[in-house]
Amino acid sequence: MQQVILARGGELIFAPWGFDVFENLARVVYPTVDALIKAEQAALPTSDLAFADLKTSTTEVGRFLTLLSHATTDAALDKVCTFTEEDAKRLETLESALQEKSPRERAQSLREQSRRLDNLLQALSTAAETASDAEIDRFKGIDIALSDCEKAERIAAAAFRGDGQLLDGTGEAPWRTLFLAAQTFVSSHTHRLDAGSPCPLCQTPLDEDASHRMARFAAFVADDTSTRAATQKRIHQTAFKRIQTLIDTPLALDETTVGFVSNRCQCWGASLLRFQHQYRMRLEWVVQAGTATHDWSAPPPLDVGFLNTPTWFAEGLREKAVALDAAEKPVEREQLKSEVGELKARQALCLRKDALLELLAAKRVFYSLSTCLIDLKPRPVSDKARSLAESVITAQLSNALNDEFEKLGVSHLHTSVDTRNEKGRHYVQLVLDLPGFQDPKRVLSEGEQRVIAIGSFFAELNVSDHQGAVVFDDPVSSLDQFRRGHVARRLVEEASRRQIIVFTHDTVFLAELKVALERANTPHLFQHLTYSQQFAGFVNDGLPWHHQGSKDRIDKLEKLVTKLRTDEPTLDSAALEEEVRRVYGRLREVVERAVEEVVLGGVLERYNDYVRVPRIADTVGLTTDECKPIVDLYTRVSDWLSGHDKASARSFSVPTAAQIKEDVELLRASLEAIRNRRKADKARVPGTA
Repeated sequence: MQQVILARGGELIFAPWGFDVFENLARVVYPTVDALIKAEQAALPTSDLAFADLKTSTTEVGRFLTLLSHATTDAALDKVCTFTEEDAKRLETLESALQEKSPRERAQSLREQSRRLDNLLQALSTAAETASDAEIDRFKGIDIALSDCEKAERIAAAAFRGDGQLLDGTGEAPWRTLFLAAQTFVSSHTHRLDAGSPCPLCQTPLDEDASHRMARFAAFVADDTSTRAATQKRIHQTAFKRIQTLIDTPLALDETTVGFVSNRCQCWGASLLRFQHQYRMRLEWVVQAGTATHDWSAPPPLDVGFLNTPTWFAEGLREKAVALDAAEKPVEREQLKSEVGELKARQALCLRKDALLELLAAKRVFYSLSTCLIDLKPRPVSDKARSLAESVITAQLSNALNDEFEKLGVSHLHTSVDTRNEKGRHYVQLVLDLPGFQDPKRVLSEGEQRVIAIGSFFAELNVSDHQGAVVFDDPVSSLDQFRRGHVARRLVEEASRRQIIVFTHDTVFLAELKVALERANTPHLFQHLTYSQQFAGFVNDGLPWHHQGSKDRIDKLEKLVTKLRTDEPTLDSAALEEEVRRVYGRLREVVERAVEEVVLGGVLERYNDYVRVPRIADTVGLTTDECKPIVDLYTRVSDWLSGHDKASARSFSVPTAAQIKEDVELLRASLEAIRNRRKADKARVPGTA
């Protein structure tokens, strides 16, 4: 049964079934979760004491730590918590510049040194360019072009010789050289090569044919093919002669500068020696390929990766020179100090980056938990409960209450339904229309209050969706007989939809339940509890002895007699007499119940307000023979009841178990005879049932 509260102002308040979920959320779950969240927050490492020295500085790191919160992005953290190798070099440069006693002189010295490094790099770069793959491709092109020109020249010479009247080799390079020399001789001495003129070689006068041949030779030498071959040969000779000159001339490197770089980069000196060797081998290979093998397929390697090192040193020296210049001027010197402070702060922060990441993660978790605490307010729960009550429960519950009050016999009470929320607990208010808004306790009887509570509970069941079992413990306490019947019938009605379990010690209410169950033909099960001297709560099927019918009692009595026959040989006379009195006492009770059920036909029943008039026909027509065995048995049994004192002068023999069994069987037979005879009579009379 739901808790019902009688309030002033004509109100009855109860908490609807299922709404305790909202109450538990507001009163139990939310406070519990709130405590857990706060405990988790307290355990988070959100203290920034490890960064106190950096936080108080005027650097960007100090400002970052001061503003550090859950909203700080990873990008912002990476920006301030980054210290590269370049930053380390910059810090070293600035600190060195600030410590220098003569910054200007030192700056000039560094610039001169950087210039020498530039010259060294220029010399090495020029050498590398000379022996580069691009240059090799250029020399390869020169060599191939010469070969092509010579081939074309040979083809032209062969065509020039024609029918073979000229000497072999005529028109080729050696002959061409010879002829050009002769032309030069003739030109320089104003000789002619006409007919009759002397030959410049043999000094014999030229005849007409020889003169024409000389003119033909001159035309051939002047031809483009021959000219291109001569030109390409000069280009080839010049190019490869230059390469040979480079081979014979060592690289001009400033040894002091080479030593400077080598001392600061140990592997650089070895790389330089390897480069010089590769450079010479590559040039020698170019000369060999261009003048002898003409095979350009596999040039020797040339490693130039070390060339950038002097550049790095030169840039570092120039950067230091700039810093030294700034250190010479007061304003710029202060700027350098500020930059040093920034670099040192970032360097120190990077060393504690793991701790910073942990702190930021803790702040983010703390903030997330704080947002959870904001959401842990009971007001939304109360609003939701009120919304559900108003939109779903109130209207349905109002109609259900009217139906229940009608069924329970309190329809004269006029009610309306409202809702109320108190600290997360939701109540439904039954506002009674009472004169002068009087206190319900002064107007309603205790029974009416009880019925209202029962009706409220049934109404709530009616609007709920579940079909679960319901347990009632003495639901009719403080109710009169009239209202007990209403409650009994309402329980039986509800039992058609769900399992109903009723605990009661009220005999009259139990009788009402039996009648209602029989009329509704509702399946049911009776059980009762017993106890012993040591234990309580023994569950037994069926009703207790005093609520059983005559048939059930006879069955149980026969079991008692059977047990008595088993125990009889072991009992002394006093114990046997006591046991017989107990059994006969039960037998007399059976006879009395049989008179109520069989003889009177159930017209009158104990604990029942109704007289079953339709059964009056069952009470007439008893014969003397049918009544005599029952009366005789009742008399005999009464002699052994513990409530009747026996005259000491009379002698009574204790009946045996066998005799008791005969008495029980006599009662069963007598009752069956009456029942059978009545059935036969009804069968003979049409219209009776």
